Amino acid sequence: MAPPAVAPFLLLALALGTAQAGHSQWRAAYPGPLLRPGTATPSRPPASAGPRSPGRLAVGGLLGATAGFGVAMLAYTALDRQEPCLASDCDSDLGNGLVAATAGVTLFTPLGVHLADGRRGSLLKGILLSAGIAAAGWGGAALADDARWLLLIPPAQITGAILVERASAH
Repeated sequence: MAPPAVAPFLLLALALGTAQAGHSQWRAAYPGPLLRPGTATPSRPPASAGPRSPGRLAVGGLLGATAGFGVAMLAYTALDRQEPCLASDCDSDLGNGLVAATAGVTLFTPLGVHLADGRRGSLLKGILLSAGIAAAGWGGAALADDARWLLLIPPAQITGAILVERASAH
């Protein structure tokens, strides 16, 4: 069994690996599309194909958010040089971890949706909207003095990334 920190990466690799399985069919005698006779480039799905299902984009966003959370927590723990904090006076450490988690989820959620959509939409617009949603969530948490507002950020980012990806797909 894989360690818990590696599990999000394995899920993302599995999802992205199976997403491309049906697009390029070739005979079993040739190991890849580049070695297939008569073609020099691998086939890609046509750009004129219809939009992807919202469920597939939501799963891509969820996997991206999970991977972003994992990467952010790995980076945070690698850069944290202090002793582990077990006392009740370590609220600032929790705040730094929440900021790191928000940053990872903010960057990777639109990336997961973008990859699930076959890279048809605008990744930059998705990241900008995701950052705006994160800022609004943190602002709401600060104004209400309630950290539960932060729980609204990932679902809102997934929804926003799906809407931006579908609106900007070419």
